[in-house]
Amino acid sequence: WKDLFSSGVTPNPTYFPNAATPMASYSGSLSYLSDTSGVQIPDTLTDLKLPLTTVGKQVVSSWLQRSHDATAFFGFGLIPTANSKVIQELSTANSQYDSLPYIRIWVYYHNASNLPDSTLIRSSNDVSYVDPDTLAAPLYLVQPVAQHGLRFVVNLDSISLSDAILQAEFSVAYDQTKTRLGNLGSNFIFAYVQPVLKDSSLGLVTSYYGDSTASAGRVVFKNIGPGFDYCRRLSNFSGKAVVTIQQSPLFYPARHAVYGMDADVALRPKLTITTSVRPKIGSQR
Repeated sequence: WKDLFSSGVTPNPTYFPNAATPMASYSGSLSYLSDTSGVQIPDTLTDLKLPLTTVGKQVVSSWLQRSHDATAFFGFGLIPTANSKVIQELSTANSQYDSLPYIRIWVYYHNASNLPDSTLIRSSNDVSYVDPDTLAAPLYLVQPVAQHGLRFVVNLDSISLSDAILQAEFSVAYDQTKTRLGNLGSNFIFAYVQPVLKDSSLGLVTSYYGDSTASAGRVVFKNIGPGFDYCRRLSNFSGKAVVTIQQSPLFYPARHAVYGMDADVALRPKLTITTSVRPKIGSQR
């Protein structure tokens, strides 16, 4: 994904041969829009319409002429210029859903009868891509698309099987100056809990949303305890569980610069497990 850019936001001509002359361009101010609950979201637009340049018209015309070729794939990239720091995400959806936003090109032309006509070209696959910054330890990148995540191994052997896990709160700190978030904040980050089995393979995954609203600069997973309890119930459980921190794979391109276990103590990931002794009934707990 990084190779899509020659430097900074300059498109790599290997993938974008017309980068010097864009297919289309847009310049304007972003405003406030309201979401479904009436809350205003800053720096937001509805449909963004970009008239094609002469080069853009030539490119789309060549697509239409080769549209019968099943082996040909065509595409374009929407890239903000260097002064467009507020753009974090362009919303889109699968083209099969007409009521949802998706990328499309309207082509207006004169047909064989010299009458005005039009053709709609829908995008069949939209994805976000990034030009990631290089981070140095103790900061580690967590982002979607070009997937980067963090994995922690938790030893649960010290908790007796006769005890119940009431809650397990897990949190990771991140550097807010090196983290890029859109208008929706940093809540689209997940913790995935998996048991390490006795044959060293990983078992089924349980997932949990992160929440950054209660603590600035730290994503908190309120209770991943049920995932740990599931691990401990397995007959082939090794005593260790893996907690993986990742962004949702495609739809939300936020990027976190997360502190690892080699950071200062106050910035390291934190796990607090609350347990209780199960009541004894007869000879069983």
